[in-house]
Amino acid sequence: MAKDDSQRERVKPSYHLIKRRSDLNLSSKHRRKKGKTWFTETSIRGRPVGHKCEINDIVYIYIIDYGLVARGKVLEKKVTELNNLSEVVTFINHEAKYKEVSYWGDVFFTKLSDLVDSTFSFYVLEVHVDVELLDEVMMLDPKKAKVKEQGAWKYLDEPIEKYTYESNQLSPIIPPQLRQKIQIEFNSVSDHFVYDVDHFVPKNWGGPGNIEENLIPLALSVNRNKSDKIPAGLFFVASKMPHILGGIKSKYFNEKYFSKTNFLKDIEAKEDAKKITNIVSELDINDIKKFYSDVRRFHYGNHFEELS
Repeated sequence: MAKDDSQRERVKPSYHLIKRRSDLNLSSKHRRKKGKTWFTETSIRGRPVGHKCEINDIVYIYIIDYGLVARGKVLEKKVTELNNLSEVVTFINHEAKYKEVSYWGDVFFTKLSDLVDSTFSFYVLEVHVDVELLDEVMMLDPKKAKVKEQGAWKYLDEPIEKYTYESNQLSPIIPPQLRQKIQIEFNSVSDHFVYDVDHFVPKNWGGPGNIEENLIPLALSVNRNKSDKIPAGLFFVASKMPHILGGIKSKYFNEKYFSKTNFLKDIEAKEDAKKITNIVSELDINDIKKFYSDVRRFHYGNHFEELS
């Protein structure tokens, strides 16, 4: 007797992207080369997006603000419907395959906190995946729809390579290898600080993360204080490029703002910075690197170049 379509294994697997925060599955704290692990997706009133995945489908694990870290094959899946908080608590304590307390805490606060005395349809998708970490973290293009959209699970219309960015394309994400390279260089010259690596021109206002020229190692406390302030050097360097910036006018193209210790926090400066970085991003990659190198050099001289 022939199997119907719901029972027949797919001849060709489908591809999926699972997006996770860095503190959930496969974080750098729990890195292992290969192994079986569970992934969970929940939804209220409707089945989770990933419920259509099938056995032997391929999933890619993307850690937000880090990169694509792993590839795996679906071994089994299960969808459970729960109808009240008592059932949810019992499921978490006794049946759930995924045990991360912070994850289930988020579920309660974001999805179920207003439903204490209600009945509802709450779905839990559990997917068992045989995971293998990639030899190198792959960077995905944040402008591609499947990467940019909200949601923990995405169906991929094309092979994963179609969602990566070209080597000369700017990205706001700092590649792990580049972050590690800078941390090693600067930790080796200081016995007093553990350095974090951050964008010098903040990513919120167009500063790229995948070129070394816009990265800076900072002690953790200094990094928190810097936040998303705009270095005055951005306006100093941009003020020397009227042939490129065209009609952009900004009050910050004034020498009274050109202090090496000046980092601007008002919204007007941030909006003007975004206009500048948008235009700079259209330049040749070498000119882009020179621009951000000049911005950093305005504040710190040749210090970084000497250590490179």
